[in-house]
Amino acid sequence: MRQFRLAWKNARGNTFRSLAIVFCAALVASLVLAATFVVRGAEASLRSNLQRLGADLLILPWGTMTEKIGGVRLMSAAIDGWMPRAYLDKIAAIPGVERVSPQLHLATLHDSPYASVPQEFLVAYDPATDFVLHPWLGEGGTRILGPGEAIVGAEVVLPPLANGGREGEFELFGYRLWAADRLAPTGTTIDRTIFVNFETAAEMAATSGGAIRIMPGSISAIMVRAEMDAKPHDLAVTILETVSGVVPLENPALFQTERQQMIGVLRTLLGILGVIWALTVVFMGLAFAVAVHERRCEIGVLRALGFSQTWVFKTLILEGIALALPGGLVGVVVTIVGFSLWGDWAMRVARLPLRIPSPVGLVSLSLAGQAVALASVALAAFIPAWRISREEAALVMRE
Repeated sequence: MRQFRLAWKNARGNTFRSLAIVFCAALVASLVLAATFVVRGAEASLRSNLQRLGADLLILPWGTMTEKIGGVRLMSAAIDGWMPRAYLDKIAAIPGVERVSPQLHLATLHDSPYASVPQEFLVAYDPATDFVLHPWLGEGGTRILGPGEAIVGAEVVLPPLANGGREGEFELFGYRLWAADRLAPTGTTIDRTIFVNFETAAEMAATSGGAIRIMPGSISAIMVRAEMDAKPHDLAVTILETVSGVVPLENPALFQTERQQMIGVLRTLLGILGVIWALTVVFMGLAFAVAVHERRCEIGVLRALGFSQTWVFKTLILEGIALALPGGLVGVVVTIVGFSLWGDWAMRVARLPLRIPSPVGLVSLSLAGQAVALASVALAAFIPAWRISREEAALVMRE
């Protein structure tokens, strides 16, 4: 306790030197917190765009006329073929596969009253495992569908509100459906597709009078999301070699190129924090080295009076920590207040996506920023403190 008090008195003894260290600590905490806001926002934006590219692979039953299927992989093709649902587990177990989700093409609707185009589609999907439709729902979109509920594409025309009914209700094959949510426009066939869960699909098949036929335990497509470091083409070859009865389709080359570009940008953004931190630690190390050099005579006297090398080293480190505490707090407060007041303006001017977390997350990040400031100051002070504490007292005093 007395050692920390002495370190605090030493820190107060030279106002200019101490303010320089405090400023450095505040700069570290502020830059780390601000960069975190920017990187988190950019990462969230890039990941959202990456998710909207659809599945990396579309797995269809063997024999499907794949040459007529094009475009981004967002939904099952309009096919009559099927494959066992057990294939999901086989494909999910292949190294490099991150997520899988099934879909089943139920019917192609010709001249539907709910579409402005000649064809409309009815597809069953699994909301619990889906990763291709939900990114097009936006914030707060429906994630779980109940019985009789559906998600409709952007071009699906819903009937006007009927007497005694509710808005968004419509009928297909004698079964009443309610549009729980609508997908954003995609420019693909998904815009004129109605999606239901498998339970609703089974109920519709039972009441359709044979218009919808479902083979028990069957699906018509498997959406595959590859792991970040996996190559979809190599994964497609592996699936083709290890799983019989299926044919994998890769996303078009345009989307694969965009996927790789986004992954590269993500990795670059995640490295920004490390670069910023390293530069600020070097800057603080130089500032602390100058401060220690100014106190060489004082340190030599302490050594001559019998204080050990370890005691001198700890005192210098504690002095840095005593200055890092208020500095880190100042940096965190200034950053939070600044982003709260001018965050929207900064986003418009710099065109940078910012993402300020929830209050709980903000507290966690603030504590992390303070901890990084403390660790950075301690690291920056380590080498100068270690070198001066290991020098001979007579040599230090003579200089």
